[in-house]
Amino acid sequence: MGLISFTIYIGIIWSIFSFNFLRSNEFADEVLDREYLKSRHLHLTEVSYMGPLFLFPTEKGTYTPNFDAFVTIAFMTILIGLSFTTVFFCGYRIYKKMESLTMLRSSGIDRSLQSQLFWALVFQTLIPVVLMHIPASFGFVFSMFGISMELFGELPTITIFIYPALDPLPNFFIIKNFRQAIFEFLGCGKKKATPTSSNENNPIQRESLEMQQRHVFVVESN
Repeated sequence: MGLISFTIYIGIIWSIFSFNFLRSNEFADEVLDREYLKSRHLHLTEVSYMGPLFLFPTEKGTYTPNFDAFVTIAFMTILIGLSFTTVFFCGYRIYKKMESLTMLRSSGIDRSLQSQLFWALVFQTLIPVVLMHIPASFGFVFSMFGISMELFGELPTITIFIYPALDPLPNFFIIKNFRQAIFEFLGCGKKKATPTSSNENNPIQRESLEMQQRHVFVVESN
């Protein structure tokens, strides 16, 4: 419950920052109209937008920094860093917990599953970094120096749409059971005969059997 409340709280703060510091203004309207709308025969009244304009033009023909935009993007960077810190912290704690449980059981199957889950988590963390954060960062950095390229706006749009489709792939191809099922479905692998003792090789089913045996022992003792 605390994690959900914290997420909602961060979302409210970001909404307030965005509304106050990233909304349209006369300078941003001029840049948008000149760089984007005219070539597409559109008018400002036909679009709604929100985004940072890092440099404001002055009467002398120079530019002055828009600190509101810089502060808002810095705050966004902190939120992204906080998100990744949470992911890595939870991933590390889960890894150490699984490692301690694996040492108690001393099972090669458990160690293999632990390693597969760990690397699946690593790759699932890297996918949004490569497909969302890095492309968006290029757009922000170049905009801070007054360099405008449509590619830096279009590229994140494409990669963000690709991200949901690619996000589950590490689980499918790193976790052995998922990988074998996919290869069998595609006809690339041979189905193996399931031995009668397969429950003993499945860590989840084996744990269930152990719990049932302990329960029976307790009942018989009573």
